Amino acid sequence: MARPIDYQRLIVGYHGCDRSVGEAVLLRGEPLKPSRNRYDWLGRGVYFWEHGPERARAWAEEMQARGRVEEPFVLGAFINLGRCFDLTDTFATSQLAGWYETMCADLHRAGLAWPVEEAP
Repeated sequence: MARPIDYQRLIVGYHGCDRSVGEAVLLRGEPLKPSRNRYDWLGRGVYFWEHGPERARAWAEEMQARGRVEEPFVLGAFINLGRCFDLTDTFATSQLAGWYETMCADLHRAGLAWPVEEAP
């Protein structure tokens, strides 16, 4: 019997952003805005790097080079994963082929094409 995908565990995640965004979150309690880019292959949301502060900083620096960030900044957060698809768990990877076939069928029935990742 397959167990549910429910990870009640806490991880440390890091989010690369502009200093003004980080300070708004930390000092004024403003929420992070979900990303809505066409290249967000995991969909709309706020992206964090698990245990990856350097990767979050590299992302913010890359966005600075593209003129989207003035001053790179990294936010850290404790995140309860809850319901998620964890590709580091052998249970999830063993289920991947079946889920892929189901998703293909669902997309076909809905008349939709597979999402395509585009460069930022």
